[in-house]
Amino acid sequence: WPVGSGEKDIILKFSNSNTVYFKTLAQYKVNPAIVIAAKADEKVKAAAAGIVKSIKTSDETGTTVTVDIGNGYEAIYGQLKNLNVKNDQKIAKGDIVGHIAKPTKYYTEEGTNLYFEVKENGKSVDPLLLLK
Repeated sequence: WPVGSGEKDIILKFSNSNTVYFKTLAQYKVNPAIVIAAKADEKVKAAAAGIVKSIKTSDETGTTVTVDIGNGYEAIYGQLKNLNVKNDQKIAKGDIVGHIAKPTKYYTEEGTNLYFEVKENGKSVDPLLLLK
């Protein structure tokens, strides 16, 4: 697990077909990721080894790191600050990617969290299929 200790820490579950309720937005929408409760400044560990593909900032997920973990899979970590990685860097499972930032305006009601998305060949899949 990149943060927390397991499924009990999930605030918003993955849902590509059914909608889930986002408190901050006061609306139901699909969720291509899981949102895991975390403390501000908590270390975020790489869930799998890979190569840092991109580091971007978005209004919704804040500072976001995408890691190519091989075989068409990508792990995407959002709501970060104080990154420990840079583009094209190889990282091992368990390496510190960065730290939990204050939540973006899209997640103020949910509280500090890690946005964690997994894509297979560009399509979002349930991260719980890969996490142990």
